[in-house]
Amino acid sequence: MSVLYFMYYNLPNAWQIGFSPTVTWDRRASAGNRWNVPVGIGVSKTARIGGMISKFELGFEYSVVSEDAFGQRAMLKLIVTPVIPSLIHKTLFRGR
Repeated sequence: MSVLYFMYYNLPNAWQIGFSPTVTWDRRASAGNRWNVPVGIGVSKTARIGGMISKFELGFEYSVVSEDAFGQRAMLKLIVTPVIPSLIHKTLFRGR
């Protein structure tokens, strides 16, 4: 099982600060080796590079509970998310 929890705070000039770690649980693992529970923080910036808008995020996560066999204790992450234009140009639902 995986659960993603997240919270971001928008700052001026398209900056954000927040977190988005994923908690995992393996019911088939031995007792005491089932959970991976990370906490962390990240900073992101949305910017236009050439003609494409992208979101760049640098973050750090530390697992307060970690699986012995496959769990990671700490992680530094760099995420680049391109923003693509909408493929649907008409309104799908109209409010009354």
